[in-house]
Amino acid sequence: MLGIEMGEYGYRAEGPCVIVARDVKATAEAYDHLSHGGDLSASCEVVPESSQADPSWRYLLFQRSFEGTLNIMMFRRGSKAADHPSDEYFINFEGLRNVSDKLPGSLRHQCSREFEPACESPRDAELRATAGETLESASPM
Repeated sequence: MLGIEMGEYGYRAEGPCVIVARDVKATAEAYDHLSHGGDLSASCEVVPESSQADPSWRYLLFQRSFEGTLNIMMFRRGSKAADHPSDEYFINFEGLRNVSDKLPGSLRHQCSREFEPACESPRDAELRATAGETLESASPM
């Protein structure tokens, strides 16, 4: 993960970070830590202005007030965590924000390229492993 540094008392997350949300409580705690308790200039879910939203992911972007560090949280659609991006769990969350149609696609491309294993669902990993086994067994010795 980006933004992890070794501090005096161990590792600390300072950002910028890309977080793949899997558990609501852990994700809310990470958000609270990275936002320093909601000290934000912006916190929203980005959606394309005129095209369909990403069918696989929801993207929450939040930026700290005092230094402008931008963090991204990715929520896999259909997961328990994806049902909860709201101000109930995320301090100063502003809801949906329409953005250029290109931004969500760029986020997905960049994040999945950099963090492909973390972005996979367990089913994706299983399919990839099965496909790899099939290719290995089919290759000539």
